[in-house]
Amino acid sequence: MKRQNIALSFRESPTRKVYSKEASSPLVFQRKHELSFFNETKLNRQPVSSPSLLSTATESSAQMLPKQGSRKHIARETRNGSPEKYSSVYHGGRAPSPDKFDHKCSPNTKDANYSRFFATKGITSPVSSEAKLTASAQKCKFPRSFFLESLDSTAMKSVFSDKPTRNFTTSPPKSCQARKNHHRVKCHQNDQILSETNEKSPSMFLRSGEDAILYFAQNGARTGIKYILLKRPINSLIFRPYDLIVVEPDEVHSEYFTMSSSGLVHVQEGKPSEFIALDEWIRESSSFNVITSFRFFKFYLVRKAFTGWIAQTHRQIFRYQQKKLKSKLFLAKKSFCRPLIDVKTLMTVEVQSVTFVELKVQKTYDHISFAEQQALKRNEALKELEFCIEKLQTVLFQVCLDVKAAAKTKKVPESGRLSIIDSILAEKAKSIVHFKSEALKEKKAIRQAAEEALMIPDLIKLVDLITVESIAELVIQRCITFLEEMKRENRKTGIFETTMFFDEDDVMKLTPTSQQIQYTVISMTDDIVSTATSVPRVLHFRHFAPYIGEIATETANVGTIATRSTLYQTAQENITEKVLQDFSEASEYLRSFENIRPIYEYDKAWNLEDYAQQTHTVASLKAEMAQLIQWEKELDKMRVGHTIGILHVESRKLKQSLVPACSAKVDELKTLIRDLARARCKKTLNEYKQHTQLLAQRPVPLKEFASFVQRIRSVIQSQKVLHKNTNAVEDLYRLLAQHGVRVSSEDMVQLDDLRGIQDIFRRDLDSANAFVESRMEEMSEQLNKNIERLDEKVIQVNTQLRDTHFSSPVKYHDANQVKIQLEALKLKLTQYGDLAKQYSDYQALFTQSVPVYLNLQVTQDQMTTLFDLWSGIDLWQNSYNSIISVSFQELDFVVLNEQTGAAYAQACTFDSSLKSELTNFHKDNIADLKHKMDFLSGLGSSSVRDRHWEKIFNSLGKAWYPGIHFTLQNLIDFGILDLKDMISGICADAAKELQ
Repeated sequence: MKRQNIALSFRESPTRKVYSKEASSPLVFQRKHELSFFNETKLNRQPVSSPSLLSTATESSAQMLPKQGSRKHIARETRNGSPEKYSSVYHGGRAPSPDKFDHKCSPNTKDANYSRFFATKGITSPVSSEAKLTASAQKCKFPRSFFLESLDSTAMKSVFSDKPTRNFTTSPPKSCQARKNHHRVKCHQNDQILSETNEKSPSMFLRSGEDAILYFAQNGARTGIKYILLKRPINSLIFRPYDLIVVEPDEVHSEYFTMSSSGLVHVQEGKPSEFIALDEWIRESSSFNVITSFRFFKFYLVRKAFTGWIAQTHRQIFRYQQKKLKSKLFLAKKSFCRPLIDVKTLMTVEVQSVTFVELKVQKTYDHISFAEQQALKRNEALKELEFCIEKLQTVLFQVCLDVKAAAKTKKVPESGRLSIIDSILAEKAKSIVHFKSEALKEKKAIRQAAEEALMIPDLIKLVDLITVESIAELVIQRCITFLEEMKRENRKTGIFETTMFFDEDDVMKLTPTSQQIQYTVISMTDDIVSTATSVPRVLHFRHFAPYIGEIATETANVGTIATRSTLYQTAQENITEKVLQDFSEASEYLRSFENIRPIYEYDKAWNLEDYAQQTHTVASLKAEMAQLIQWEKELDKMRVGHTIGILHVESRKLKQSLVPACSAKVDELKTLIRDLARARCKKTLNEYKQHTQLLAQRPVPLKEFASFVQRIRSVIQSQKVLHKNTNAVEDLYRLLAQHGVRVSSEDMVQLDDLRGIQDIFRRDLDSANAFVESRMEEMSEQLNKNIERLDEKVIQVNTQLRDTHFSSPVKYHDANQVKIQLEALKLKLTQYGDLAKQYSDYQALFTQSVPVYLNLQVTQDQMTTLFDLWSGIDLWQNSYNSIISVSFQELDFVVLNEQTGAAYAQACTFDSSLKSELTNFHKDNIADLKHKMDFLSGLGSSSVRDRHWEKIFNSLGKAWYPGIHFTLQNLIDFGILDLKDMISGICADAAKELQ
């Protein structure tokens, strides 16, 4: 802060007279007083733990402060008798400012600005200016600041104690005459007081400068006392330049004031005197009191002293902590500072330059080769780290040796030490003070060497922790560097190479997959941590075992620090996200190759043998060839690679697999077209040759003529097909020529033969048609005769079928012979039917009306009926013979009843349609057997035992024994049909016994 405060600097008043070049003012006194106070408090500063200075300064300041008066204004009587308050110049009253005083005339005692300085007993006057000004600041209490809170209660009470307010009473209003009388009384009293005062010494009734000012203001120049001597209070800690006390002439010293009714004269020994008018002094005093009532100026010195004490206290605390920290800090030790700097330099420069990951520019890696390359790089990094650790071990071990050697050299045996007297006698040139100083330094060095020796284990642990921290930081930084390399934009080449391919489900995918790349990069980061963890620890070297002893549980580990690091975990997560993001973009990129899918699917489904066996047209072959050529062009335009982030999507392998396949398909298709053209040309040529040979024949018999006519008709129908096939062959050879396929000379000769045989074919066809027309009438007559002879033969067969030999039951039991005869006749009818069909074809071929062979149809129907009848009879005869010849106990009457029922139904059908003697006899024969079986079916039940059969045989008069063999025919012959009632009873009894 500047020495001259703006608030305390006063403008030069015209009433202030300076009698020399150098004038003295309250401001100069203030500066001197401030310096003296500050020096005094600085010399008397107490220790940190004793704030006596603060309390003393505070109490002194509080004692020197003037006591504050009441804020109430003193009332006086007005003309009308009502009390009137004096207005203050500091809160907007009507009274003029002290600046408006008339400096040329004597002070006007009736002016309101003087009222607050005049207070005498029995006279209505304002309170002192100091009390009024300090009272104006009483409304706003001082805020609690850091220096006011430390003040004791006594000092605070002394500062803020209120002076009791003087109570003034006013008399009731008086009349004009009464007031005049009162005024004369007052004047008389004042004259008496003035006369008494003139006889006394000023110091007897005047105490302060304000009393002197009041005195001269009331009496003016008519008083007997013309001047009063004043001086400033001595030993005042608070700067109060306007507070003066009245003194006797013998009490003045080198500096004093003389006051008269005109003003004050400031006298200083060796300096010019200065005159100040009373009104100027009053104005400056009032301004000073107002300004010093502000908190800043009021407690400025106290605050300044307290602030200095606080700063010194903090400085002492800092030095104490600095000294304490210096005793335990390695960098503060000369023996450890340089080695630690070397260790830190080694960790910062050499260790941090080690790289675990190697990425070559303009090169992509397969995930397997990438892992192998990084493994080699990690091995190199491990060797570099081991070399750095060896260098660190050398530095640290040398430090341990030096500190230990220094500690040993400082320890001198007690017997070898010299006493102080002997040392003084030995070194007379040195003083005792110098010797003691060296002894203290040596003692301090011994103590310091011992302390440093005890700090060696902690130093080793510290270096080990620095190493672990540096390597862990290196691991994390390399992972982050790899992540930054992965995220680098505008990459020309990726890091990993991935290839497009179609899987088994024909879905386009990438290999290696996203999971494989993620596993590769995460495994790489984990391997980096493992490699860094395998670096030898400083604590594990055997050179340091004597210093650190047994190693406790290791709390610091490179792997633990790195893996638990948020940066490392975030880097791994970002690496995984980057791989997933790039693979997602690569999957979107694969969609641009969907036009390749048809080529892949075509190649996958292609089979030359199956394709060759299919029926192909020229249009289909042409379209197939055009499609393959178009695919070849698309494959030529196909991009072989594209970089997406860390991925280089390689499509070269897919292209290399599809381009040869497509080219091979084109070559195979060309070969197929050439073979197909050759085969079709040969086939068409052979057809032409065959037709030409057939057309060259001239048959005479009816059958050959009809075949010839039929061939001509077929040739005419196939003529369009032959022409179409010929055009197809021509198109195939043109297609081969269009695609540059070389055709052999044999194929060209064959094609020329095909072109030449077409004219021969047309000429022979015309000649054959003329021959047919010339022979058609003759062949038609011969055909009609053959039809008549066929009809006669059919009638003969019909006559044979009407013979009684086939309709009477005479041959009923020889049904097999009859069936053989019918089969011979049936064969003839079949032949006659074939001839009839052939003749009908001839008639249709000769464009004649086709007749209906009624006799043949009737005879065939009759043959069918008779043959079915005798076949049924033959079948029944075989069944009947089987039934009556098989052992009776082996018969299954349920099955026999079904067979008999089916045969009986068929016999009824034949009888209803033919109604002949044979059918009636056949039906009755089946019905008779059916009746017998219904009667004897009860004996075929399993309930009939041997005793029942014995009873039956006894009734029939036949011998019975167990296991006897008998048939149905035997029972009928024995006369069992005559024992119907007995048989029914036996069957019923047997059924009851079974129940």
